Amino acid sequence: MKNPSAPVNKFILKIVIIFSLLLVSLFPARYINSVYGYLPFLGLLSLLLLSGLYLLIIRGCIRFEARDADTVCPRGEKVNIILKIVNRSFLICPKARANLYVSDFFGGYDSVLPAPFTMPARGEAEFSLAIQMNHIGIYTAGLKMLQIYDLLGIFSTTITGSREFTVTVMPKTLASEKIEFKDSMLAESHSTQSTVSDGFDYTGVREYALGDSIKRIHWKLSAHSNNYMTKITETGTRNDLAVVIDLLISGIEPDKLPGIYDCIVETGLSLIKQAMNRDIEYSLLFVGKNRELARVFPKGRPDFENLVRL
Repeated sequence: MKNPSAPVNKFILKIVIIFSLLLVSLFPARYINSVYGYLPFLGLLSLLLLSGLYLLIIRGCIRFEARDADTVCPRGEKVNIILKIVNRSFLICPKARANLYVSDFFGGYDSVLPAPFTMPARGEAEFSLAIQMNHIGIYTAGLKMLQIYDLLGIFSTTITGSREFTVTVMPKTLASEKIEFKDSMLAESHSTQSTVSDGFDYTGVREYALGDSIKRIHWKLSAHSNNYMTKITETGTRNDLAVVIDLLISGIEPDKLPGIYDCIVETGLSLIKQAMNRDIEYSLLFVGKNRELARVFPKGRPDFENLVRL
């Protein structure tokens, strides 16, 4: 674990060394009673001031540029992010260190990668981050801070990173043939829309859908068709699908939470997606960040993306 007082101690040590050198450079003036005796002191002081001014000029000319914008990707894919640091001054940057970061599932820093480099006059340095996105969520990546040094390498200044990328990792949904709806799953609520008829009074037919009762099949029409046909009426009751996602998990080790979250969300959205494909009325219920129960009716990828942000 790093000592938080270590940078302060290093700075104090540098100041002590510099003052010691300045005092030593004054010794010739004691034995040479002329302006020449002060030349070592004046030369060293001028060099220090020049180095500090050099550092201030470069700091004012550093700019951050990005080749990529915020991105959306499915879980499990690798995302490449490219960041450029541009030196717009006519001076060479002899030494610099960029700290690149990637956030974790909980919003903290997953990793900080120090990258030392130099930059020519009116030049640039380019950094690439290849990130494997293994879990659903919203992540950020970019430059945490940039540290540049003076000509002598004694002093440095830090610039806080002003450019970061947001990566939205979307859930993977299962294929339709891997999901089977049972009658018990389609009993959350009822509506008075067109539905399947149990009797003889019906207004039309449609193709058989998984979950329809055998009693509702129009056998005569099905005999002349390639598929089973089901009777429908103008009014009646129809079973809906309600998917409830409960993410209020307690007593679980933090390193296991991302995997549990992935499993719950992907299962719920897979059910919603297949309900859409099979023309089944559906709704999604979940507890948001404010611990309030929300009911939504997602229609596709844009709505799924918004749900991940919630």
